[in-house]
Amino acid sequence: MIWNALLPMLWKAIRDQLIDGMDGEGRRMWRRSVRSGR
Repeated sequence: MIWNALLPMLWKAIRDQLIDGMDGEGRRMWRRSVRSGR
């Protein structure tokens, strides 16, 4: 399905926006949680 290709791109764009909106500390915590979550 096209969603399989579209969703990761959409998620990445949204995630990048959220990370850009965070301060440095939140960004570090977010990266750490994302890494451990994968």
